[in-house]
Amino acid sequence: MALKRADIRTILENTETSNDDKAKAILDALHKETDELKDQLDAEKTARTQAEKERDEANGGKQAAEKALTDYKAQQTQKDTHAAKEAKFRELLKTAGVLDKYADRVVRLSGEDIDKLELDEKGNVKDAKKHTDSLKDDWSDFVGTTTTTGAKVDTPPTNTGSKMTKDQIFAIKDAGERQAAIAANADLFTGGGKD
Repeated sequence: MALKRADIRTILENTETSNDDKAKAILDALHKETDELKDQLDAEKTARTQAEKERDEANGGKQAAEKALTDYKAQQTQKDTHAAKEAKFRELLKTAGVLDKYADRVVRLSGEDIDKLELDEKGNVKDAKKHTDSLKDDWSDFVGTTTTTGAKVDTPPTNTGSKMTKDQIFAIKDAGERQAAIAANADLFTGGGKD
């Protein structure tokens, strides 16, 4: 309700009221209008505050969704990187000579070492030789070794058709080997063979 001139004129032209009452009536009308305007401003302010809050919540939800997506992408990248590094680590283990049956155990126990590996643009391990040597030292108990042993003297190989002469047998310096050769060529010493 807006205070109009006509309303003020009506109050002022009323001859039955005193000037003090007229002033009071005008002030009351102004206060009433001011209170209504104040209430209207408060309602608009409350509506604006609510709209801002809803907007911020919507933006917060959008930001939370964007953050969740960014975090997910980072986790996937980290998993992919770890998988690539683990594959290269397994190659290093093989190069270092770690037996296949121990590879899974070594990989499980080497989580931090795997993450420390640095890969170049091509996906190869930087300083691979240094890492391989380190793996040989660190996991030496799991590195397989192969040894070649000769035939045991106790069980010499069977005669393959090549006969030894008495001179060759007597030239053998090791007594055990010489006796094995005599036993294998017994016919030389029993009179059945010729020199």
